[in-house]
Amino acid sequence: MKDKIVKILKSPKTYCSLVFIFLVIQPIVDLDYLLNDFLKQYNLIVPSTVIRFLGLPVLAIIGFLFIDKNKDKTFKMTLIVGTVLVIYSLLHFKTMRTLDINLPDTFRRDLKIELKYILMLILPFVLMYCVYLARFTTTTFNKIVIMTSFIICSIIFITDLFSVSFSSYGGRTQANFLSWFTGGYERYQDPKLLMSKGLYHAANVLGALLFMLLPLLFKALYEVRKKWPIFLLILLHCLCMMMVGTRVATMGSVLIVIAALVTYIGCSVIRLTKFNLNFLLSLGILTCLLIGIYPYTPAVKYQSFNTQLINNLKSEEEKNDAVNEMSTRLEALQSNLDEEGKNAVLIAILRENTQLMTFPSIYYDEIYPIEFDPQFWNFVVNQPFEKRSDARKLQKLFSDYKWDLMNDEEKLLGMGFATLSEGRFIIEQDGWRQVYTMGLTGAVLFISPYLILILASIVNALRRFRTVVNFSNLMLLLSTIVGLGAAYYSGHVLDEMFTNLYLGFITITLFLNTLVNRKNLKKVEVN
Repeated sequence: MKDKIVKILKSPKTYCSLVFIFLVIQPIVDLDYLLNDFLKQYNLIVPSTVIRFLGLPVLAIIGFLFIDKNKDKTFKMTLIVGTVLVIYSLLHFKTMRTLDINLPDTFRRDLKIELKYILMLILPFVLMYCVYLARFTTTTFNKIVIMTSFIICSIIFITDLFSVSFSSYGGRTQANFLSWFTGGYERYQDPKLLMSKGLYHAANVLGALLFMLLPLLFKALYEVRKKWPIFLLILLHCLCMMMVGTRVATMGSVLIVIAALVTYIGCSVIRLTKFNLNFLLSLGILTCLLIGIYPYTPAVKYQSFNTQLINNLKSEEEKNDAVNEMSTRLEALQSNLDEEGKNAVLIAILRENTQLMTFPSIYYDEIYPIEFDPQFWNFVVNQPFEKRSDARKLQKLFSDYKWDLMNDEEKLLGMGFATLSEGRFIIEQDGWRQVYTMGLTGAVLFISPYLILILASIVNALRRFRTVVNFSNLMLLLSTIVGLGAAYYSGHVLDEMFTNLYLGFITITLFLNTLVNRKNLKKVEVN
């Protein structure tokens, strides 16, 4: 029995199937948050924690023991990287616990949360190793992309169609996507009520993932023989991106199809890709359809509404010269007062002028109260309007403000993710988020592998331009670039397992496709 199990585990096809299953089930696994309340009654953890934090390392160990042909090299590399990560983590924990940057008690330093966050940043690289060993064929890779897209989009589309979807920004969707064209915006006023995220937890995460997957669907459309099912899936996928309603997803649906069209024409002109008129017509039809739908999407309607609101607030503020008037009054009232009196006056003046804070009041009422640090809120109000016009910009101001209170050693090791996330005042912009929470050292450790692999892929492609550069590989490159672009623009990519696992999977696949000796790698297909 034992020999039979070992024989099965040594089979490359078995290992390929296990990694394939792990990736394909992620859209289902990510829904397990719906079971949270039920599982808490019995002190049970959600399945995603077991599958991702235990199942993925087990997959890596199986691969190392039974599939890896370079165990010595892998072991040495793992030992070196592991040692660096352990040393960094210990220094990071120490800095996080001793850091003093004037934060309320709600900004708790929880080492368990911090450790989990570090593991979340590491696990995509573990998956890269598993994918490297799995040696997926092009067909298997496309199956993963198609099945992942189909599962996610089916959930979004069906729940939106029957208006039982969760709205992207809270509550339930009030009407399905057909209402975009039949007076829904006039009926419900707020465009956000017509956005849908299916049954998923976070719209930004979902939008970023769909954005990453879309170029890969065009890759699949180009490579498969029977194109019409993939054409319909792409149309469904793009429609779901628009339903989600984030700017990344909505704009991304149109930009990617245009990018695919331009890339295909370019590759055909310089003969890097065989010309196919039907494929070109498919891209043209999709481009026209999406450009036609785009003006009716909730994201466009909301952006128009929000832009007008912000412009009105700015005009009103400039008209009344409110900031200067507040500053003048503050200076007059604070004269001849001691520090305690000045502070009390500042708090009172800020409370009287909260209309100057054009972001949700929860920030200055609960998360980081004016009474706790009036100097910070005075600093915010005196910033140019464009730097304080919404919550994301406020998050950046807060992070910069606290960053300036840290010394050089603390900046290398960061404030701690747990500290800022528990306080609910954490920047939603990957790259900067890792710099502030993990420090400059952590940002290099956890972000640079993606950049190095993408750069190495580009170098490999340039070295073998005619062999490697084609429409398919350019779509892979585009997928990684838009993934990192979405991470920087709206966050929730590098540190969300639903997105970073797929980013790792796509990045390592791109790299493998550009290796000089790729033809010597034995590929395995999942039937």
